[in-house]
Amino acid sequence: MSSKFVIKNAKIFDRGSMVVVSRDIVVDDNTVAAVTPSETDSGLDAIDLGGKILLRSFCDNHLHVPGTKLYDMYGINLAACVSMEEYAAQIRAKVSSLRGVIKGFGWSPDIVVPYFKNDDRRSPLEFLDAVWSDTAMILFSNDFHSCWCNGKAVKLLGDYGIKYTASEGVGGGCIFHGLVAKEIFGIKELSFDKREIRRAVLAYQKQLIGYGITEAFTFMFIGASRLTVLGVLRELEREQKLDVTFHCCYDIYPDDTTETILSGIRASGEFKSRHVDFVFAKIYVDGVIDNYSAWLKAPYADKDACGACLWRQETLQRTVDFLQARNIPVHAHAVGDLAVRTIVDCILRAGHKSALRNVIAHVQLCDRGTVKDMADNKIIACMQPFWFFDSEERLEEMRLGDRARLEYPINDIVAQKCGVLFSSDSPVTIDFSPLSGIKTACRKINGNAEEAFMTSLDAFTVNAYFGGNSQISNGVPADFVCTSAKNLDDVLDGDAVVEWTMKDGRRLEAEL
Repeated sequence: MSSKFVIKNAKIFDRGSMVVVSRDIVVDDNTVAAVTPSETDSGLDAIDLGGKILLRSFCDNHLHVPGTKLYDMYGINLAACVSMEEYAAQIRAKVSSLRGVIKGFGWSPDIVVPYFKNDDRRSPLEFLDAVWSDTAMILFSNDFHSCWCNGKAVKLLGDYGIKYTASEGVGGGCIFHGLVAKEIFGIKELSFDKREIRRAVLAYQKQLIGYGITEAFTFMFIGASRLTVLGVLRELEREQKLDVTFHCCYDIYPDDTTETILSGIRASGEFKSRHVDFVFAKIYVDGVIDNYSAWLKAPYADKDACGACLWRQETLQRTVDFLQARNIPVHAHAVGDLAVRTIVDCILRAGHKSALRNVIAHVQLCDRGTVKDMADNKIIACMQPFWFFDSEERLEEMRLGDRARLEYPINDIVAQKCGVLFSSDSPVTIDFSPLSGIKTACRKINGNAEEAFMTSLDAFTVNAYFGGNSQISNGVPADFVCTSAKNLDDVLDGDAVVEWTMKDGRRLEAEL
């Protein structure tokens, strides 16, 4: 197809009228040159959509490359298991084909914690050693904030000086909490090798494209050190095998000095290319509710504790001051309401500049006053709409009590016109199609369906961070998603899927 063509009989969402309208989209030199009524005969090479909905391609605003692919291909993925018996069966089925340290991912605290609360059960260590004890086995939870080890792995981590807080209340001393992933992925013996990373990144890219995602903000890399994964991305770029644009960050930890931060940022900058850039500095303020490490204003419902900040507060403030003075935006992991309040205050005390577009990720609990301060100062909330569900079965219900009803305050955020990004936090979310996320978000957001759809669609595009919206109009890049939907109800209530993805006017190879 030539560089100038037309996408005919497309249905697009018109923000002015808030309805789906039929249009032809003329593309010239990778850019939208005209949006015209569908009756127009341009005489150009044409792609006829036959009345299907066309959207601008998606951006996942918070994920971790390469998702689950390393564990699918070279480890153990437990994410599809729904019981302890299934965990054991999946491990036994996979271990014989693996070498070295067994690496796994995907167990759910919703399953593991209640199971071991029963005093008659074996401890987690005894359970895992009964399943596999021949070699060290390290299994990350589905959010990477905990890892579960067998006896040989506990010893191996100790040999490397990795000593994190063991889980309370379930015994065994082999489920560790904290920034464990940071330490483990920095050790060669405990990580995946470069060949495995390369194959996993290519497989993950195809999955992203299959979901209509052509840009992503990626944070802590999965499976290996930051420089190892960046080296793989650089190789793929040089070989012209990267199609998805990855906006990367530099992860900052409480023991990092200013010299360490600056040298790390400079080293990361050497990997910049057409499809790889660096936007944020990532700071983990707290942990997660599942293991009591989210930092709350009031104690947990089932424990007389409030979690804690991962930083000394004066060190956190100095680090934020340092970054803001150098015009480096902060992307802060903050789950608990006190964590969100604290990082917002740090940003404001640092002389926050709204043009920096600082981001608070997750915002699982947050009061209205904090949301207002975020909105007034153009601090953006990054949320995972896939988790906008209500269930009395969840561990959060046990941990939070009545506060579980207040999780993910998207309606306060929308009502106060706080900027919002949507993301999956993949691999935490396994099926992370933005179409599914939009569908879930629209059920949670108050107001009419069209307004909820527009908010959700905007939040899943790269413009949600860089400014602008999701409208297909003259001058925007020819980055599109063709869906199977023919009307808005197909998206909101049906099973609409992505049929193909286009970037820079070129159809991309996808795989789900």
